Amino acid sequence: MLPLPAGPPTLDIATVAIENAEGAAALARALHGRGCRHPAVLAGPEGHVTARLRTEAFLAAFAELGDPVDAGAVLPCAFTHEGGEEAMRALVASGAAFDLVFAVSDVMALGALAGARALGLTVPEEVALAGFDDIATLRDVTPGLTTVHVPRRRSVHWR
Repeated sequence: MLPLPAGPPTLDIATVAIENAEGAAALARALHGRGCRHPAVLAGPEGHVTARLRTEAFLAAFAELGDPVDAGAVLPCAFTHEGGEEAMRALVASGAAFDLVFAVSDVMALGALAGARALGLTVPEEVALAGFDDIATLRDVTPGLTTVHVPRRRSVHWR
């Protein structure tokens, strides 16, 4: 596995860098600490830098904790609600064993939740579900989803 860069290239323009890798690794460690040992990852589209950073860091953290993720439990999908729903259906149809699904964005996680419900799976009783971004819509979702918070307001250092 290649070393993870800090984030997408900045192209010499002012940007706000999100700690994608650090956040995904911290999430993996927290969920592992809560007993999750068989995660699946809805990895977003191949070639999407943010999705790749989050996926690789999450996988690396689980491997470091002694529970590497089976390659068959990592599903590329669209970075959309529909992508998350379709990937959840494909994951269940694959027969892979999992106790946790990490979607690399909250929008995908909401799609995965819809897919799980359509298949009769209960969250969090039968499967834990986590996302990334802490979008405002999550405040209206039951059950509440685990997510990585991305600060929307704070002191920003431009580079």
